[in-house]
Amino acid sequence: MQKLDEKDRKIINLLQENCELNTKQIAHEINLSVTPTYERIKRIQKEGLIRKKVALVDRKKVGKDLIVFCNISLKQHLMRYVNEFEEKVKNLDQVMECHHIGGDYDYLLKIAVHDIEEYRAFLTQEFSNFDSISKINSSFAMKEVCFKTAVRL
Repeated sequence: MQKLDEKDRKIINLLQENCELNTKQIAHEINLSVTPTYERIKRIQKEGLIRKKVALVDRKKVGKDLIVFCNISLKQHLMRYVNEFEEKVKNLDQVMECHHIGGDYDYLLKIAVHDIEEYRAFLTQEFSNFDSISKINSSFAMKEVCFKTAVRL
């Protein structure tokens, strides 16, 4: 874990809210002059605390209205099955997140599709190519109660 002071945490929190803020705006917000603020931002980036800067798209406005949480069990926990599954799932556009988990299932996927028909097609067309899968369990989001991308410091 990186050692961060209060100003570093404020910089990171500000950039998580709006990565388009310039150094002068950030310096004003944290009550520091521009040059030391710039140096802090560069250090934070160099240390890899900020993974990347992205635009967050409103998925509903682009027709991805349905979120599916998909639990996957592998046939066996052989490395070839794990590697095959993880490599293939990374290339599926519908999969927004994939987590290797402990418990009754091996993986939890967050999938964004237009509707149930698109999800059915996704299951039958994409997952039929996975020799490693033994069981799939799907749950459908009825309402998004909370959505955060920021890790508050």
